[in-house]
Amino acid sequence: MVTPGAVALVLHVALLAPLAEEVAFRGLVYRHLRRSMVPVGATVISAAIFAVMHASLGQSVWAFLLGIVAAFAYEQTRSVLTPVLIHGLFNAVPIGVAVVRSRPGDVGPVWLVLLVIAVIFTFAAHSAGRATGQRR
Repeated sequence: MVTPGAVALVLHVALLAPLAEEVAFRGLVYRHLRRSMVPVGATVISAAIFAVMHASLGQSVWAFLLGIVAAFAYEQTRSVLTPVLIHGLFNAVPIGVAVVRSRPGDVGPVWLVLLVIAVIFTFAAHSAGRATGQRR
């Protein structure tokens, strides 16, 4: 049986952490840097800060690359929802695979949680797209 702790971990890694981190790093840090520099500079600096926040070298490399992609997405849409979606999916896939590998006969609740998160992300992406389309 999948434990409540495993479900909480998936929710944290796939939804709560991406939301908090993207609001902080793209919604605040990147946006602040962008006011005084070109997008490339703001992207690299915000991604580097984001990478340093992830303590291990392996996580830092991936975090830097994710920071680059998330800043680009934010620059294109001007919505923090887009980087949240990218970050959430980036985190959700490996955690889902890890749970499936560790408990292959007991993954129903985890996939249900991931499905709920995917639905939330879909509605958020749709909202972000509408907001972007209305401004043009």
